[in-house]
Amino acid sequence: DHLYAALPRVCLARRGAPFGEVVDLDLRSRSWRVLAPMPGALDYLAASGKYLAIAYWRKTQRSTAERLSVRVLDATTGSLVRQITPPRNSGGEAPSRPSGLQVDDYGDVLVTEGCCGAPPGQLAHIAQPPPKREGWWWTRAGSTVGHVTHLGRDAALSAGRVAFLATATGSPRSMTIDVRNLLAGTTRHVVLFTGSVSAERLALSDNTLAWTQQSTVVNVVRGSTPGGGSFENCTPVPLSPLELATLDLRARPSSPLVVRGVPVPPQYANEPPCIER
Repeated sequence: DHLYAALPRVCLARRGAPFGEVVDLDLRSRSWRVLAPMPGALDYLAASGKYLAIAYWRKTQRSTAERLSVRVLDATTGSLVRQITPPRNSGGEAPSRPSGLQVDDYGDVLVTEGCCGAPPGQLAHIAQPPPKREGWWWTRAGSTVGHVTHLGRDAALSAGRVAFLATATGSPRSMTIDVRNLLAGTTRHVVLFTGSVSAERLALSDNTLAWTQQSTVVNVVRGSTPGGGSFENCTPVPLSPLELATLDLRARPSSPLVVRGVPVPPQYANEPPCIER
């Protein structure tokens, strides 16, 4: 029952930390204490179990460009567990912000760089320029150098595994939830969405996977502008309420769970491809 926050220098009586300090708030006793000084300009904080991870930016002695680094601290004492540097082929330098940061109970760390691609499966038949891709790198407990990995949207780290949303192989209009064992490098499909349904967000905690799902269809609206031009809008139309679903990963040892969307109403059955202008 602890909340961690980074306070800027101006909020603290002490002036010895130029980038501010990380404080630990005990929600039960309503007390707080300074845990550690900030090593640079804060990007993200993440905590799990006995670990607190800090992603921050700071100029190096050899370069004027800011560099992303990660520190893992002991959440109880504030002492340094390890300092992590990004892999060489990672972005790592501004302007690769924003980044996301996760740490699990083992001390594994997952960093997301770059943002944001279109969700796989969402408005899948809309023709549009390729979105900017996210990139990921990770370190296992004890490691000090990041390793690049390839994931999908909404990646969630827990117990050495990452769950994420991906486009189904051979079916760009379908979505899957995949789980990757980071240490072994193996990936398996645990949920397959077919038809009109797709997942929106997901979360992973040990062997429990949770996600929200909804059936939608894209309504294509065309028209003319006052200047004699034309426009085309693509509007998602919900076909079902937003639902919350869970799955025990131990219950799906091999084949994925198949989730089928509700039937598409006749008036939307032959919607043309859409190019938004």
